[in-house]
Amino acid sequence: YVLVSVDAKYVGDDSGTFWTDMISKFIGSGGNTFDKASVVLDKPIDDTGETFPGASVSGNLAFEVASDQLEGGAIIMEELSFDDTRVFFAIE
Repeated sequence: YVLVSVDAKYVGDDSGTFWTDMISKFIGSGGNTFDKASVVLDKPIDDTGETFPGASVSGNLAFEVASDQLEGGAIIMEELSFDDTRVFFAIE
């Protein structure tokens, strides 16, 4: 499993909810993507509520990733919309 700690700030005009507005995946070094794992987490970001402009949320995400794809992998964060909003984050 890969545990990721996330701090996010809402910069929209109305309000948003992280777990319904964002898609998160892990992309392995082999080019495969891995969805969030169905595990019990301490402080899951999916438990954060509605967020208004300027407010922040934080919490954890977990991914079940093949061990041979960990090194060089990245996290993909993408707004659930029709716009091209995909962002990649390197992991340690």
